Amino acid sequence: MNINTHNSFSYRNLPNSTYGSDHSSGTCERSGEGGTVVDTVQINAGPETNASSIDVRIVSFNVENLFDSIDDPHKKDEETPPKSTEDMAKLARALALADGDVVTLQEVENIGILNDFLDEYLPGQYPYRALVEGNDMRGIDVAVISKYPIDSVQSHKQVRFPLPDGKKTFLRRDLLRTDINIKGMPLTVYTTHFKAQAGGQRADEVRLGEAKAVRAIIAGEMSAFPGRRYILTGDFNDTPNSAVGQIFLEKNSSVWKSSLAGLSGADAITHPPTHRAIDYVLYPASMEAEACGGGVQRLPDGEMGSDHWLIYGDFQFKTPS
Repeated sequence: MNINTHNSFSYRNLPNSTYGSDHSSGTCERSGEGGTVVDTVQINAGPETNASSIDVRIVSFNVENLFDSIDDPHKKDEETPPKSTEDMAKLARALALADGDVVTLQEVENIGILNDFLDEYLPGQYPYRALVEGNDMRGIDVAVISKYPIDSVQSHKQVRFPLPDGKKTFLRRDLLRTDINIKGMPLTVYTTHFKAQAGGQRADEVRLGEAKAVRAIIAGEMSAFPGRRYILTGDFNDTPNSAVGQIFLEKNSSVWKSSLAGLSGADAITHPPTHRAIDYVLYPASMEAEACGGGVQRLPDGEMGSDHWLIYGDFQFKTPS
């Protein structure tokens, strides 16, 4: 387990950028610099707090191989080149413009490169960080970074789930749970990264098994905390209408909602190379009154530091009276 806190604060002056589609279903308001509007509305930045509510933005971003140059003898990381400084600057630009309060990341090699990246390109912006080394042989992990304190971290990398042939396997890239303190209000944020499409039927079976396992884990854990706010994010490597997506968003179920539910067609794409919507910010139906929609940050090709676009969900948490 790795939780790092840093107290320094400075803000790199990053230029404005172009944003894409946004779906708003509530009255959340965020102030700050945004960018040029494409298709629909402008994304604004900066948490707003008043006497009765707190605006919270949850971001999910597959940063595509945020690797260092050090060979880990226990992983097959030598096949993946380190992230270039140019691409890291682009990642930082996207994150700074989105200005998420809690950010989940996929495809981070280790806590060392995560700390180096944040301290160099986003100093002081995300002092709370969590990453647990997972099971992926290439070495890609999931992480959570936050402007609010992370009270606890839990990995599920040892959870085993069955496949159709009776064999059991582990969650490849973990299901990382972080319990975050939003000005005295607990928020549980889970993030994961399901198996890629490559591998045919076996890959499909693993990915579906991961989805079922994640749904069951969260249902079991959150049943002990009635009324708890919780969110699931990540790269599911499958679309909302797929068997994997329908584990969470099946039409006859009201358990989970998507921050991107109001987007369709090209507006919903999160992975430009395949023109698919495979990244998610999900929340339970019990949080629907506090959900204010979400969107996809669609940067031009030359400004992307990843093969994914960053996505986000906005919420307005009512403070206790």
